Amino acid sequence: MSANGMRIMTASLVTPGSIIAKEGEHEHGEGTAIAGGNIVSTVVGYVHVEGGGISVAPSKPIVEPVVGDTVLCEVVKLNEKHGEAMILCIEGKPGSLQPQHLYGQFFVTGLVDRFMHQTSDALRRRDVCRAVIKEVEPVVRLDFRERNDCGVLHALCPSCGDTLEAELDGDWNVNCNTCVYKSYRALADNYGAGWADLDQGASALNNAGKRWGPKAEAMFAKGPAGRATFIAADVREDGRERTYFRFEGQAGGRGGGRQRAAPGTRLFVGGLPRDVGTDELRDLFKGHGDMTDCIVLTDDGGVNRGFGFVTYAEKSMAEA
Repeated sequence: MSANGMRIMTASLVTPGSIIAKEGEHEHGEGTAIAGGNIVSTVVGYVHVEGGGISVAPSKPIVEPVVGDTVLCEVVKLNEKHGEAMILCIEGKPGSLQPQHLYGQFFVTGLVDRFMHQTSDALRRRDVCRAVIKEVEPVVRLDFRERNDCGVLHALCPSCGDTLEAELDGDWNVNCNTCVYKSYRALADNYGAGWADLDQGASALNNAGKRWGPKAEAMFAKGPAGRATFIAADVREDGRERTYFRFEGQAGGRGGGRQRAAPGTRLFVGGLPRDVGTDELRDLFKGHGDMTDCIVLTDDGGVNRGFGFVTYAEKSMAEA
């Protein structure tokens, strides 16, 4: 969209990346950047031209996070010792965040006042949390450990998708009422309670400063296998037997679609003349016993490749 002829403000809404003018036509101002010889918008808003300068007035106020702000975020990525959360909003500051502030990073040591082997031992993807901003540059750094009102506010069961209930059971402080899932989360005081005033917050269930029990340590020792999530494909509460769809001809068990070899003892027959086919090979070997399978391998042109296989029903026949 050309900026020529614009006086005050356009009626068209522009989005980040929209070309609003050529470089050199105007002096770029707030909400704009220069890319590839063009002046482009960096925010959602309306183009404003005045005094030789061009800028984009945001349709919503832009929020600049600062150290100490409290944010609500959703966990989107977990690695062994660090993770990433998408910042949903800054509490007490209505408005939109700029792209460089949409995600915050955190370390496993900043989750809870307890030794954690991995970030996935205290958080899971899709958990909604409250956190404090510790750094803004070069990236946003989040901390869940300093305050009791920071931590997980809402969590779903990774197996069946039901909401997890806060309840202390040994090392675990959340459980699912639909399936048998139990785990640990770095809980905030208002976990599952919204803005309600509580006599005792859920952060008391974090067992801060305590050692892990033998069951938890045994699970952690298994590594990734101990932390694996098994999806509850069929959850029924009326006592009916679980049934699973199976394609016609599909074998049972895990990954059972593989074609099975013919039963019996298989023999390799090599050095066959070029004029010998499957029928001729069958005639040569059928007198030695009950034959269940016989084949001579050929190439794409149908030419005998010089070998084949013969399968007998019993091993004693193959040894004749």
